[in-house]
Amino acid sequence: MGASGFVLGFQMGIFSFIGVELVGTAAAETENPRKTLPKAINSIVARILIFYVGALIVIMSVTPWDKIEPGKSPFVSTLAIAGFGLAAFASTSRQGVPTKAVFFTCVFLFSAIPLLFAGDEVIAAFTFVSSMCATLILFTWGSIVVSYIVYLRRYPEKHRASKFKMPLARVAPWLVLAFFVFIAGTLIYGEDTRLPFLAAPVWFLILTVLWQLQKRKLQREGRPLTAPIPTIAHPLDEDE
Repeated sequence: MGASGFVLGFQMGIFSFIGVELVGTAAAETENPRKTLPKAINSIVARILIFYVGALIVIMSVTPWDKIEPGKSPFVSTLAIAGFGLAAFASTSRQGVPTKAVFFTCVFLFSAIPLLFAGDEVIAAFTFVSSMCATLILFTWGSIVVSYIVYLRRYPEKHRASKFKMPLARVAPWLVLAFFVFIAGTLIYGEDTRLPFLAAPVWFLILTVLWQLQKRKLQREGRPLTAPIPTIAHPLDEDE
């Protein structure tokens, strides 16, 4: 209720946007990144407006906000109110059984059983997983933003020569980092998301130990710690 409900909405909303950073990774594998990358990045905004904001508008138009039950999916409740039945599966066996869909669903259902014992409701397990993912993605996104800040300081001439510049390049990265700090604060503030957030350092500790073991192994074998960085200009970097 009130302002706290609005603030706490960010802690769950950030989970829905995990994966948008992959558009930058995919740029190295595209045929013409100077054309495809701007289109892909700009299309993210349109897809968020259609599939996320648009879906919320439909839900709020059908179901009053104070009638939504926290333990049930609002999408399922909205479809039930609208009178839509179960969707038919396109791929079925000769007997009409969606074997692939059933197998895929069962595998993930059984893998989620341990999480169900962590709380009284399914929403508790979902909150734990989504909060952990949100915490880790903040680290990933934060690393990307920090890398951009370092890149801008070391190679300002390359940024000026870029045809797809970041708007307000000197200010925007710091605003984004401040927003990430705000999201982290909401994760700590929420009682159901505080534990996953505080448990994230344990995962980083495990990764650190594993890296140290791998590092010592590579050093004993005389192998490099990182792959060689190419210094020859890539054909994709040339102007079309």
